Amino acid sequence: MRVPINQLPEIIQNHGFDFHWDNEKVWSLDVTLEDIDIAELEWIFNYPFWKNKTKCDLCPNQVMQSIDLYPEHKKRILNADISHPIDIMKNQLGNWLILDGMHRLAKLIMEGNKKVKVRKISREFIPLIEPKQ
Repeated sequence: MRVPINQLPEIIQNHGFDFHWDNEKVWSLDVTLEDIDIAELEWIFNYPFWKNKTKCDLCPNQVMQSIDLYPEHKKRILNADISHPIDIMKNQLGNWLILDGMHRLAKLIMEGNKKVKVRKISREFIPLIEPKQ
């Protein structure tokens, strides 16, 4: 079960999304694929979007700098299938944020890639991707 948005760390409430989504619903959207510079998404890695055990308090940059300290994330990064695009959407502040693919993006960064294939999901799709209540 997902944590209610108002119970997430304040920094995530401020920089994350203002809704929850169902990944399978995101994947089913018919959205054009395009390339963007990874640099447009790297800001995300300075915020604690990942869980370290039970709560969101881990920045992806921390993991990438000391990957052996985080075996669960290390495994997810190393096993990430980078043939799939990253699904992104603008958050309430207008910044690109990742709906699906943060571990794939980490792998691409660690491999030295400068471009990434993305699907830019419009906020108009929010009602279609929210989980059933």
